[in-house]
Amino acid sequence: TTKDETYIDIIKQESPDHLRDALPYNHSLQFPLPYPNKGYIDVNPFGNITKSGIHLGSDFNGIKGGDSDLGDTIYSIGYGVVVETYDAYIGILHRTTNTDYEYVISVYYHCNDIFVSNNQYVTIGQPIGTIGKKYTKTAHLHFEIITDTTQRTGFYGDIKYNIDPIKFIQ
Repeated sequence: TTKDETYIDIIKQESPDHLRDALPYNHSLQFPLPYPNKGYIDVNPFGNITKSGIHLGSDFNGIKGGDSDLGDTIYSIGYGVVVETYDAYIGILHRTTNTDYEYVISVYYHCNDIFVSNNQYVTIGQPIGTIGKKYTKTAHLHFEIITDTTQRTGFYGDIKYNIDPIKFIQ
């Protein structure tokens, strides 16, 4: 099976309807890092054209640049259930009051440490991992919001299933 098929299986089989339906609604979602306006900048915004295609998320780096944010704590943006963790990646399903997207998946990539596991409930602001530099030259958090929860879009996906994470959580 491919990674895409595995992800869909997690949503459909490992996350039974009772887990999904029991999620509380998030009336607002928070920034995934501490001090959103003081300590981090979006160094590669959503929709940027890169040599590998359209960037499907936002890359946050410490304002001092380089690896200054290596090991900083990453927090869940809202109440949810972890639908996937592997290597340097965390995906969390959230229920929202947004009329266009009742369910979304928040994606956190390049993690150094992961503190959560599949099917675990998380609360808003709960530490879920740390910023790392796996598969990248400089430590940073790659953060996405996926709107079609039956798709595994993630880092190399299709922009039609992603929205600007900064606009969505504010």
